[in-house]
Amino acid sequence: MHAVLRPGGILVIQNRNYDRVWARKIRFMPLDARVIGGREALFLRFMDFHRKTLTFNILQLFKEDTRWLYRVDSTRLRPIFRRELEEDLRDAGFYNVTFYGDYQFSEWREEAEDTIALAWR
Repeated sequence: MHAVLRPGGILVIQNRNYDRVWARKIRFMPLDARVIGGREALFLRFMDFHRKTLTFNILQLFKEDTRWLYRVDSTRLRPIFRRELEEDLRDAGFYNVTFYGDYQFSEWREEAEDTIALAWR
């Protein structure tokens, strides 16, 4: 990423706050309900924790007339923690690495939902 940014360019990375999620083994994310193409849709995101990785699952439910159809997608992930991300960015040549807890630039805390990293080339 460092090589493709121009000098003075800013890298923005958004990630779940895995420091919080991993420490507390937070399995379920809030249920997301919306209407897509005129159909009711529900999205339940949850994680299965393993020794050094986790499986991120998304259960998608779509209402079709009077019945619900579903689909499940799963992806194996290695969580990236804040300290590791900061070290990797600095090792790659980025400077002024700054972390926030959301896109309103709130201070990053262990309780934050997200980890937003800004780094300059």
